[in-house]
Amino acid sequence: MYKRILLILVAIAFILVAVSCEPEPTEIPESMPTQTPSTQPSLKPSPKVTLQPTPEPTPTETPEPTPEMPDSAGSGDVLFDIYQYKTSRDLNLDGIDDEIEFLAGESESRIVINGAEYIVPHPNLAQLFAITDVDVNDDVLEIVFTDKHNSDLSENEFAFSWLYWWNSTEIIFMGGLMDVAFSGEWRSGFVAAEHFDAEGAVFCLTDTDNFTYLLYIGHYEPEGADRKLKEKLYATAPVGNQVKIKCKQPCLLLKKITKDYYNSAYDFYWITSLWPYTAGRVPDVDEGISIIAQPGEYLTIVKVYGKLWFKLRTSDGYSGWIRCENNVISAYDFVMGWDADDMFSGL
Repeated sequence: MYKRILLILVAIAFILVAVSCEPEPTEIPESMPTQTPSTQPSLKPSPKVTLQPTPEPTPTETPEPTPEMPDSAGSGDVLFDIYQYKTSRDLNLDGIDDEIEFLAGESESRIVINGAEYIVPHPNLAQLFAITDVDVNDDVLEIVFTDKHNSDLSENEFAFSWLYWWNSTEIIFMGGLMDVAFSGEWRSGFVAAEHFDAEGAVFCLTDTDNFTYLLYIGHYEPEGADRKLKEKLYATAPVGNQVKIKCKQPCLLLKKITKDYYNSAYDFYWITSLWPYTAGRVPDVDEGISIIAQPGEYLTIVKVYGKLWFKLRTSDGYSGWIRCENNVISAYDFVMGWDADDMFSGL
């Protein structure tokens, strides 16, 4: 009986000692959620991060359009740079480039220089323009516009280019240049030095129909405050083969170009021109008279001097000048009342 009680007391004492050795439970803070060991975050402190302000984006400038590379048709001192739409060039040679933009139209075209718009009143221009320098000794460059290429032109039809200059306020028309064109297929045959010499001269095909229709190379230079092209007269051969014309009335041919014979003091020479000079072919009435061509003779025009003077040559080599304006040969109109058709056939 006592032994059983003793065993029970020993068991109770052993239980009390075991309970007193268990650790107290750790209190889990409310702010830290319980996690499984595999997802438990590191408790090391994170490095301090300093927030930098977001920089403003750097504005990028719109790039300037690449300037057109000119098609240079000039050589030596002759400047002739061809552009399609726009360029920057110092037109008035003041040291500052001028912004130039061209837009061709069907009935008229427009050119803008430094923001100012000007009308170019020629129809069917090509979308091309050129910068040239007619005279390297002045302080201005010129602008050239050209007709649109046309393969259907007949033998007696010619394209033109149109010469202008800019005086910082307006563009001023200088003149049309016949058979000067550089658009399309015409570009391959265009040589600027054939039309400009950089010393003030401009050369282009020119026509006259005062006596009979003829073509020749005219010589022009800017003149006056507006720099209009004016023809500078010089003796030159006609362009192309010339047909022979037949003399119907005696015609006095002068040895040189002069108006001295076209006044009343010389009326008797035009009357005596009716006399049939044949011996030696040279009349002795005046040393200024080369020959009196006779009815039935054939003559050829070998030179022109401007639009009014024509040098005729006979089949046996004599030659001399006549003056004809609007189909009227000077002196014969008021002395005999003849016009060119009365005196010649084949005109």
